Amino acid sequence: MSSNSKVPALEKGLKILEYLAQTSEFRTFTQIASENGYSLSEIQRTINYLFEAGYLIKNQSGAYYLSSKLYRVANQNPPGKILLSHSIVPMEEFVIETGESVHISVLIETQVHFIGQIEGTKISRLTIRLGSYPAHKTASGKLLMALAKPNLLSYAAEDENTLNKLLKLFASIQKKGYYSGKSEYTAGVHDISVPIFVPGTGIVAAIATSFLHSLTEMENVDKKKRILFLIDKLFETAKKISEKFEINSDLR
Repeated sequence: MSSNSKVPALEKGLKILEYLAQTSEFRTFTQIASENGYSLSEIQRTINYLFEAGYLIKNQSGAYYLSSKLYRVANQNPPGKILLSHSIVPMEEFVIETGESVHISVLIETQVHFIGQIEGTKISRLTIRLGSYPAHKTASGKLLMALAKPNLLSYAAEDENTLNKLLKLFASIQKKGYYSGKSEYTAGVHDISVPIFVPGTGIVAAIATSFLHSLTEMENVDKKKRILFLIDKLFETAKKISEKFEINSDLR
């Protein structure tokens, strides 16, 4: 970026929003400044503005967290609305047939954005907080990064060991065409994600479920069979969504 095109105040604001979008915890004013290379005085007005404008929320200790406003603003984008509107009925059918919650997400650079979900019908079911997360930490993010064209296999992981593990995982995803594995956020949770293709566009999103194997299921259903069943149902759901775009080609 040339020096002539920089807007310092905007640059600071966007950098802070991107930083907070990558954390799942509240961050103090001091942490935000030090972890982004700013002094307290440099970002005081920026933080105050973002808070007053509703982009940040603050807890009783005075620490900040990203509000849902940025997600709501982004979700006003027509393609996002169209994608979600075409997905609701197939997602509801998935929930009826499986009892599990289901969510849909898109990849923007190295962040995965959860844009909608339908809650399951079981006594114990999992839901996802809508918003943005580091892609390599989520089932849908891993899937979309692995299948992206141009692909994102050169993603800058935390260290070489992590990068090598991701490269191996991405190769496996490319071969199978879906992701299935343990959650990196919650013990005992299994995540499954499959891609949504739109004719003439390619992969535009991922649809996924995160589930717990209940005690009743453990008595009556083999876990591997349950996983395969859910993978099949997710692919059916993704196909139904894709077919809606074949009839209404309004995402192109």
